[in-house]
Amino acid sequence: MNPLNKPMIAVHLDLKYTMPAKRYLLEWVRRLGELGVNTLLLEYEDKFPFQKWPYVRDPQAFTPAELREFLKTARQAGLRIVPLIQVFSHLEFALAHQELAGLREAPDIPTQICPSNPAAVAFVNDLIDEVLAYHEPDEWFHLGGDEVWFMGVCPTCQARLATSDKTTFWVDHMRPLIKKVQAAGKRVFVWDDVFWPNPAAIQTANFPAGVVLGVWNYSERKFAPGGKMDKLIETYQSAGVATAGTSCLNWGVLTPMHDHCLGNVSGWAQQARRRQMVGVFNTAWQCFHVPLPMMMTQVAGAVAAYAGQTDPLSDSWQLPFLAAEYGCDVQGVPHALRQLGTTWEQSVAGLGRPIAPIVYGCMDMVLHYPGGQEERRRRGQYPLDFAEVDFNALFDKKIHILRTHPDQPGIRTKLDELESAYAAAQPVLASLANRAKQNQQAAALLACFADLKLWSTRAVRHLVFGGGDPGAILNAIESVRTRTQQALAPFYEQPSQQRMDHLLLEPTLTAMRRSTGATPNQATPTGSDQ
Repeated sequence: MNPLNKPMIAVHLDLKYTMPAKRYLLEWVRRLGELGVNTLLLEYEDKFPFQKWPYVRDPQAFTPAELREFLKTARQAGLRIVPLIQVFSHLEFALAHQELAGLREAPDIPTQICPSNPAAVAFVNDLIDEVLAYHEPDEWFHLGGDEVWFMGVCPTCQARLATSDKTTFWVDHMRPLIKKVQAAGKRVFVWDDVFWPNPAAIQTANFPAGVVLGVWNYSERKFAPGGKMDKLIETYQSAGVATAGTSCLNWGVLTPMHDHCLGNVSGWAQQARRRQMVGVFNTAWQCFHVPLPMMMTQVAGAVAAYAGQTDPLSDSWQLPFLAAEYGCDVQGVPHALRQLGTTWEQSVAGLGRPIAPIVYGCMDMVLHYPGGQEERRRRGQYPLDFAEVDFNALFDKKIHILRTHPDQPGIRTKLDELESAYAAAQPVLASLANRAKQNQQAAALLACFADLKLWSTRAVRHLVFGGGDPGAILNAIESVRTRTQQALAPFYEQPSQQRMDHLLLEPTLTAMRRSTGATPNQATPTGSDQ
């Protein structure tokens, strides 16, 4: 089949860390179909109703009946479903359980199985079998395979790598799993990053026929003919390997970096058409903690960009889309979304990745692990039990870093820029929430996030440099917390609502209460210097 006869315009549902409200998910997949999305990339993690290994199943996971209803609804909405099961790395949702510790590449690497351990390979085969049973009608299957950073750590794997190379080693593990899924009548996707150091290895690594490589890049917004990404895709395709592009819908904090994400999805759509790729996976990673309704403009922009008839970055496209989305006048809203999407990633010596000083960013976990980014890669983004992480302590570390950072003028300038941007966006989005005749709950959540970002910026400024009105800041964030809890409720299962609150609001409130001398049940009078 010529891939252009049926190009994939896919949206990713990543079920790590938190669980969207199951009732909302039914509404969401119907909306994807209405917008023109035709494929759902479904990354289960621990939200699948596993039976053979029930303790890897999160309490918020789909029940068998709930999953069947969800899959039926998605198919009825016109979505091809591509289930994604990790089979090499990113397996901390399972391997962090002590019962499975013997399957790890090393005792301190719960992210990755040892491919030389037959029991570990049998385990991932069990996961595949259970998921296949729910996806008999579906043509495609994704076996992950990305970011396998720790190949060759155990002695047996070291010995194997001594007579091989990492690409061949990776292919040797993936090949029988691919063949298994192909034997079940499925076409297989895997991620491509193992080939990045030497793309030409695709020609010599005995890569299985018929597999499609998901080529991912979330940074670029324009993919020039003859550029780096274009040459990479050409190398794969010259070896007879089909490819799919992979963008990111939700890179940001709470809300997407609006223009960047739209530019990335648009750039990939153009590249996919130019290179006759199978389509584009528009990913939405849970690590950014961006609720699904916050990225619908990016979803619609991906569809519009693939159609090639408009530029989703332009107000001439965004204004009519947003007016239809909210059922009211939206003049000024595209610019407000750009302002709200502004994100500050502060580099810090020794951590390996930047932190997000305002609210909570996915890389802030480098502050939790003594080894920074390297240890975060080994152990996973979060421990199995979120209660092991003292998010209040992480926030205090951020404040200490900002107070002692050598570039104090730069810190002040960035705070000024963010406060200005968020202060400009806040009234526009508050007005939208008041006037919306459709998707009112999403509009209310957007307005809450505008308040949260603005007052969090003011809290950080006070905690780092002093000044401001700490009582007013504390009272405002207390109010925002109450409204945000209510606004999150339609979109998350209850335990996940609590987790979002724990990540996003509690640390700032705790630090501000300490600063003002207030207790959790004691409001601080506006203007108090206590």
